[in-house]
Amino acid sequence: MSEKPTVSVIIVNWNGAEHLRLCLPSLASQSFKLLEIIVVDNRSSDDSADVARSFGVRWLPLESNLGLAPGLNRGAAVASGDLLLFVNNDMRFDPGFVAALVEPLQREPEIFATDGMQFNWDGTVAAHMAARLTNAPRGRDSFTELIPGIHFYQQKKTQKSSVFMASAACMMVRRRFFEELGGFDDRLSLGYEDVEIC
Repeated sequence: MSEKPTVSVIIVNWNGAEHLRLCLPSLASQSFKLLEIIVVDNRSSDDSADVARSFGVRWLPLESNLGLAPGLNRGAAVASGDLLLFVNNDMRFDPGFVAALVEPLQREPEIFATDGMQFNWDGTVAAHMAARLTNAPRGRDSFTELIPGIHFYQQKKTQKSSVFMASAACMMVRRRFFEELGGFDDRLSLGYEDVEIC
């Protein structure tokens, strides 16, 4: 990876014009400036294309609604960045968000992915935290059994921490590793594509 890597931001969209009106400005105002922004569109019928064009981002319309993982893969295939940042269209980002995800990938060449904490819209509740695995759940509400005997849970961490997986809602990956892994599994069109690749 180059000393100053470039980042391609990939957003899969379906009728998300209103979301894009908030998401795209927050990406355009990042302190990290070597950004390419690609909106992959799953055959929207709203004015998403006009919104994307108004912000000067790349628009990649798909021939049909392929779902999330195939859309993310299509965006990755046309991206030019050293790093790929997959984000949801219904999010907005702190100006230092991209720089914070790039830093560990530059510092430690064996890291595959980074992600950040996610909060609800008004910032009062953490919606995604450090992903952990355990074979001994402590409570029913916050644990999900991925396979028999292996449980997933989230832990609040305010400092950098190794995790089981990154959330594709705000997941930056090293492009070379992503390509070696064959990208997201297209059969997982509505979720768990991030769990599987991590």
